[in-house]
Amino acid sequence: MRTDDLDFELPSELIATKPAEPRDSSRLLVVQRSDPTRLEHRVFRELPGLLSPDDLLVFNRSRVVPARLIGERLGSGSKIEGLYLHDAPDAEGVEWIAMIKTKRAQPGKRYALHDHTGRLSDTILELVERDDSEGPGAWRVRLQTPLSSGLEVLE
Repeated sequence: MRTDDLDFELPSELIATKPAEPRDSSRLLVVQRSDPTRLEHRVFRELPGLLSPDDLLVFNRSRVVPARLIGERLGSGSKIEGLYLHDAPDAEGVEWIAMIKTKRAQPGKRYALHDHTGRLSDTILELVERDDSEGPGAWRVRLQTPLSSGLEVLE
C-alpha cells in the first residue's frame, strides 16, 4: 500500500469542530487487510471487539493545534466562530487561512477574539478575503496581536 492510496476528498462540512458525545461514539473506518476494498463504518467503542491478540497498536502522541476561535465584532458585538486551518501563504504579518462562520461576513470587518478562558483578548482578527480554494467559508484573515503568533488565542 502507498500513502497516496489514502488520499481522499473531505468536504469542510464533515470536519469535526467538537468531540463526539459520548467520546466513544466517534466514527471509525475499518479496512480489512485481506480485502482492502472492503470498508466498514463502525464506532470507536467497537474497537476492542475488532482486535486480535496478535494485533499491534501504534499510538500517535503528537499534539494537535487547538484550532477553534471565537470572537465578537467590534462595535456591534455580533459573534464570530472559526477554525484555524494554517498560516496564509505570502502573509503580510500574522495571516491565517480559517473557516469562518458569521452572519454577513465581508472583507474589512474586525473582531476581538476571546482567549482560551473565554475572555476578550487584545487580539483583533480582520477578514481580508474569501479563499475558495480551501472550500466554502474559508477566509484569509489578518491578526493584530501582541502575541508572537496569535495561536495562543485558539481554544
